[in-house]
Amino acid sequence: MNPVYRKFFDIEDSVRESRLKTRERAIAYGLNTKIDTDGRIISDEDKNVSADIPQKDTEPQEAAPETPAQEVLPPVEGLRGKEKTQDQTKLNFHYNLWETEKGGAKTRYQWNIDAICTLKQIEAENRLATQEEQTVLSKFVGWGGLSQAFDENNAAWSKEYAELKELLSDEEYSAARATVNNAFYTSPEIATCINSALVQFGFKGGNVLEPSMGIGNFFGSMPAPMQQSRLYGVELDSISGRIAKQLYQNANISITGFENTTYPDNFFDVVMGNVPFGDYKIFDPKYNKYNFRIHDYFLAKALDQARPGGMVAVITTKGTLDKSNPTIRKYLAERAELVGAIRLPNTAFKDNAGTEVTADILFLQKRERKIDIEPDWVHLGVTGDGIAVNSYFAEHPEMMLGTMQYDTRMFGQDSKYTVCVNNDENFNLYEALNKAISNIKAQMTDFERLADNEEQTEEVIPADPDVRNYTYTFFEGKLYYRENSEMVRQKVSPTAEGRIKSLDEIRQITRELIDIQMEGCSDEELADKQQLLNVKYDKFVGKYGAITSKANRTAFRDDSDYPLLCSLEEVNEDGEVKKADMFYKQTIKAKSVVDRVETAVEALNVSVNEFGYVNIPYMLSIYETDRDTLIKELDGIIFLNPDRYNENNPDAGWETADEYLSGNVRDKLRVAKAMAADTDNPQA
Repeated sequence: MNPVYRKFFDIEDSVRESRLKTRERAIAYGLNTKIDTDGRIISDEDKNVSADIPQKDTEPQEAAPETPAQEVLPPVEGLRGKEKTQDQTKLNFHYNLWETEKGGAKTRYQWNIDAICTLKQIEAENRLATQEEQTVLSKFVGWGGLSQAFDENNAAWSKEYAELKELLSDEEYSAARATVNNAFYTSPEIATCINSALVQFGFKGGNVLEPSMGIGNFFGSMPAPMQQSRLYGVELDSISGRIAKQLYQNANISITGFENTTYPDNFFDVVMGNVPFGDYKIFDPKYNKYNFRIHDYFLAKALDQARPGGMVAVITTKGTLDKSNPTIRKYLAERAELVGAIRLPNTAFKDNAGTEVTADILFLQKRERKIDIEPDWVHLGVTGDGIAVNSYFAEHPEMMLGTMQYDTRMFGQDSKYTVCVNNDENFNLYEALNKAISNIKAQMTDFERLADNEEQTEEVIPADPDVRNYTYTFFEGKLYYRENSEMVRQKVSPTAEGRIKSLDEIRQITRELIDIQMEGCSDEELADKQQLLNVKYDKFVGKYGAITSKANRTAFRDDSDYPLLCSLEEVNEDGEVKKADMFYKQTIKAKSVVDRVETAVEALNVSVNEFGYVNIPYMLSIYETDRDTLIKELDGIIFLNPDRYNENNPDAGWETADEYLSGNVRDKLRVAKAMAADTDNPQA
C-alpha cells in the first residue's frame, strides 16, 4: 500500500509566506558575518577539526607512489545515537518516511533557502542544530533541476535569482550553480529500500561509508538494526556537507572530493549512496589508467575500500551496466559478485529532485581476493524488443521497474538512446522496489557486531581509518593491532609494550617528516622536525637499543611500518649502527607544480598527466592564449567526441586522438556526421 504522506500546503501561499520569512530571518541572522575559507564558523568546542590521516594501503599490483597525507576529519568518537558535549547532546537525524514531502520547483527552492538560512544562523551562533532545526535542514534537496534560479534573464524567477545572489557568498553561489545539472539527491523512500535490503542480507551494524552523501539521506533512513553503525561521509559541496554535519552530529563527515580522501582499502562493511553521474573523469593516480568516468570511478574506489564480504549498494547511471565498453564491469566482476541489480524508471527522482533519468541500483559483494573471471553481466544482451541492455536485465526482466524504450522525445525518431519507462498510473515505486529486493539472495558474513558482549567490545573494536592496516596503535591507553576492519587488543609484557609505544611515536614523527618534505617545507620547518626525531630516537636507543636490534625486531616486526623505521639506521659490515641521512638532510624532493608552458602540446601533456583527460580550462590557465587558438593549435591531436558534447559546457567532450580513435569508430563517425549536419550546433 502506498505510504500516506502528510498533505502539503498550497504551493503559491507557501512560497510567498516563506520568502517573507526568509527576508526577515536574513536580517536577524546577520548573514554578513565573516566565516572561514570553507564557509564555516567553528567553535572552540567543535571537535570536527582537521587531522592528518595516514596514506591508505593498496593492492600490490596497483599501488600508487607514496603521497602526502590529506586533510580529513577525525574518526567517529562514539556509536550512532546521542553523545554528550559541554553544551549540547549530539543528535543524529532520522527521517519519518510517512512525513516526507514533495513539491514543485519553487517549493523545493524555498526548502533550500530555509535550510541555508537556518544553517547560517546555527554557524553564526557556534552551536549544533536542534531537532526542530534538523527538520528544516533535512528538506534541502540541492540545486539539481533548479537552473531557473540561476538565470538572470528568467523573469519568472527574477526574485529568486536576486535572493540567491544576496544570500550566498561568491564561492557558495558558484558551487551551487555548478551543480544544477548533476546534483540530484536520493529520496528517503529509495534510500530506505536500499537500507532494508542490507538488513535483509544480514547486516546489523559496522563501518559505513557514503562517498557522495549530499545531506545524508541514506544515513537518515537507516532502520533500527543499522543505527549502531559508525558513519563516515564525504561531500564535495560546502553547503550540503555542512548541513550533513548538523544532521548527523556523531558521524565523521569530510567536505572534500572522494578522490582526496585517504580511507584505507578493505575497511568498510558497507559503502552506499548515489554516486555522481557525469561524462568527465576524476584525477586519482591509482585509477587514471582505467580512464573511468566519474560514476565508474566512484564504484571502483568504493569497492576497493569495502572489506572482503562487505557490500557496495549504490545508485549509478544505467551506462555503467549498458555501455558497450566493458572495462568497469570487468573491474567490478574480478573483485565482487553482482548479487542483484534493479533498474529504476526514469521518473524515480522526479518528485524529490525534479529530474528524469534512468538509473540502476547495484548490490556488489566483495570477493575475498581478485580473480580472473568474466561472468555474463560483463557483456550485453537484448530485450524481447531487440533493445540492447546488460545481460543481467535481459535474463531478469522482472528486475527492471519499467520497459526499455528509445528516447524519441528527446532525441528524435532515429534515437539510439534508451530509457526505462513505466506508464502505469497505479505504479507504486516503494512497493515495486521492495518486491524486486525480495528477489535478491545474499548473505553478509563475518561483519562486525559492535557490542555483542562486554568481553568482545574490549578485545575487538571497529578499526579506526586513521590507523594504517597491519600496524599497532593505542586506544584509550590500550595496545591494539589493526587487521582490516577491526582492531584486536594485544596482551604483551610491559617491556614489549613500552618498546612498541616508543616505536609508534618515532613512526609518527618519521611520517610527518616525509609529508612536510613532499609538501615543500621551509628549512626551519625541516630542522625543527628533524630535531624532534633526533631527540625521540636518542631517548629510545638509550633505553631499548637500536631499532634493528633483535629485541626490537621481535616486538615490532608484525607492524607494516617496521621496514620504514629500519631505514632510519645504517648498519655497516661490522654491525655498527649510525643514523641515516633523514636525521640531518632533506631526502625527499617536493612535488613540482607546472604553472606555465610555451606550447599547446605541452599544455595537453601536463593536463593528461595531472588529470587523465583533456582539461581545456586548466590548459588555458598554464598556456597564455584564447580557447579557439588552443583548439586550433591542437587540430588533429584532440577531437570533440559528439557523444560527450554538452551545450551547457563546451569544454567537455574533448579527447586525445588515441582515445577518440578507439572503440566503436563507426558509431562515432555516424554521430559526428549528424552533428555536422546540424547548422544550429556551435561545434558544427
